[in-house]
Amino acid sequence: MSLEFCISNTINGAAYADRYVAFEDELHDYLIKEEKFYVRQKIKEFKRIDLILGLDPYGDKIFNEQEIIELIKICEYITNNYKKDCNDLKIFSKELKELCLDALETGKKIVAAGD
Repeated sequence: MSLEFCISNTINGAAYADRYVAFEDELHDYLIKEEKFYVRQKIKEFKRIDLILGLDPYGDKIFNEQEIIELIKICEYITNNYKKDCNDLKIFSKELKELCLDALETGKKIVAAGD
C-alpha cells in the first residue's frame, strides 16, 4: 500500500488527476527508521519531515499552500541528506518537489490519497 500525491483541490478530484507521485511503503518505512520517527514521537520531538512520515496510509490529506511549501523543503532535505541512499528515494523527492511547484504555480492544492 502506498500513498499517492497529486494536484487537486478536493479529495474526490484526486481520482481524476492525470499525474501522481507514489510514496511507496518501502520508502516510507525506510525514512521512518532512518529518521527515528517513532522514537522522536514518544518524546514529543518533531521534525519537518514528520509531515509526510506521519501520514495515514489508509487516509487522505489535502495540503494547503503553506504545507506545500513545507513539502518542498522536505524534498530538499531528502535530496541533501540521503545522497548515497536508494535511487527510488531520490526519484520520489524530485518528482514530489516538481508536483508541489506545479501546484503552487497553478494555485491548486496537493492531495495525498491512501489505499
